[in-house]
Amino acid sequence: RCALCCDYSQSYLDKERTIKNPECWKEGAEDAKDDPIKFYRMSGECVPCPENPLMLIGMIIGALFFGGAGCYILQRKQVSLGVLSIGVDYFQVLSMFASAKIDWPESIKKIYFYLSFFNFNLGITAPECAFVISYKNKWLITVFLPVVGFIAMFCVAKYKTYVKRYLKHRMGKKATTHEHQIVGTGLYAFYFVYLYLCQVTLDVFNCSTIVSIDGVEDVGPNGEGYMSSEPTEPCYLPGDMQHSLLFPAIIFFGIYGIGYPIFVAMLLLFNKNNKMMAIEDQIVRAQELENTRLNNPNCYEFRKRYAKMYYQYKPEYFYWGLVTLSRKFMFAVCELMLRKNAAFQMCAVQLIMFT
Repeated sequence: RCALCCDYSQSYLDKERTIKNPECWKEGAEDAKDDPIKFYRMSGECVPCPENPLMLIGMIIGALFFGGAGCYILQRKQVSLGVLSIGVDYFQVLSMFASAKIDWPESIKKIYFYLSFFNFNLGITAPECAFVISYKNKWLITVFLPVVGFIAMFCVAKYKTYVKRYLKHRMGKKATTHEHQIVGTGLYAFYFVYLYLCQVTLDVFNCSTIVSIDGVEDVGPNGEGYMSSEPTEPCYLPGDMQHSLLFPAIIFFGIYGIGYPIFVAMLLLFNKNNKMMAIEDQIVRAQELENTRLNNPNCYEFRKRYAKMYYQYKPEYFYWGLVTLSRKFMFAVCELMLRKNAAFQMCAVQLIMFT
């Protein structure tokens, strides 16, 4: 029933065909074309669309805005956000359990659904219910959002530099001090969306067979199965949607999934000068001195640019953010590679969490 309703919802919007399925109608509707029940896919399953999807999208955007404003105020008052980041990391991992092939109780499923908000999962906004959008377009929008974000931050940084240099007549380092803060904020923001971007880029390779209610297994036209997130699309079939996304998925996974941890490692671990500055900066921070050029002459600008990558840890463990990133990477890989055996998948996730 669910697959038909999902298929009907999309085909109804495209006006390609009509599916006569009474279970997909709203109560009191004489024909599915008059008042169909729309469904969308969440974690590979069909779920009913919210009554007012636009309101849901607006509420989530509002929550992100006020959450960002709150973090900005706390940062301005020099309140540590370390505990907040630990909670977000924990909830992100829990939200992954929703995609496991386990018959969770409905109450647990709802908890995992709401925890997806901390994973910055765009799927919880149900865009398919408010707009006509294909899986391919939604995927492309998701992977290009960080690029747009960094371009926007670059433009803001250069605009502020222009204002300081040519309107306020500040020269030298005084005209570019804000750039370090903007770069640091961008790197730290990417840390929070890293797990979700890994999941999205790897989702293209997530293929499986379809088993009908009668127990008949459909392995697809070429024996490679269908996309788990879009079961109407066969996998690795030249000319089809999944095949067209393979190369972009490899590129973006290389940039996001592999490139970001390598960049952080080269920045903090393999650069001897940066390594020493990170340790020195943490020692200064441990003394609870205000971050001024007088108190922190060697690492003042370094802290503004990179401190968010190591400020939660002791001086000798400044690199521990890389350990957290490697765990997130392994979580995403486990979700893809071990999906056929839910029990083993959960054991692997628990092993990664507590090792």
